[in-house]
Amino acid sequence: MHAAENTGDNWMKFYIGSVLGGPEISRTPIDTFISRVARASLAYQESHDISSAGGLDIVYHVPGGILQPEFEGLRTAKFSKKDRMLMVQISVPTLFDNERHLENFLVESLRDAIQLAKPIFKAAEISFSPEEYLRLVDALETTTISR
Repeated sequence: MHAAENTGDNWMKFYIGSVLGGPEISRTPIDTFISRVARASLAYQESHDISSAGGLDIVYHVPGGILQPEFEGLRTAKFSKKDRMLMVQISVPTLFDNERHLENFLVESLRDAIQLAKPIFKAAEISFSPEEYLRLVDALETTTISR
């Protein structure tokens, strides 16, 4: 997982990682794309002056021969008010028509995760900037989707 390093109190924290359901998933297009998005997210956060007190830890759950996600869609997981961090888990379906559809799903799921986080941070009275996160996702989409 990756995130920007920053010593300030308010800064965007956007971690992207995965749980792979088996060793056969390693180095497949989905694993490669998630890694590419994580690296692009880190680069964006390091090069842009952005802030949000609330952070997101996105974890894609990719089915494989050993593990299958126990849920469908998105769900919130661990929330730390102290760390101002919410984990959102995304279950990745097994079949896609092509690599482009897979990439689109993964990016669109990031947008959905941001929307899912809004009421949680609001209820916890933690500043959260969905607009800044959405700009980051737009930039990721531009730089990582196969053309």
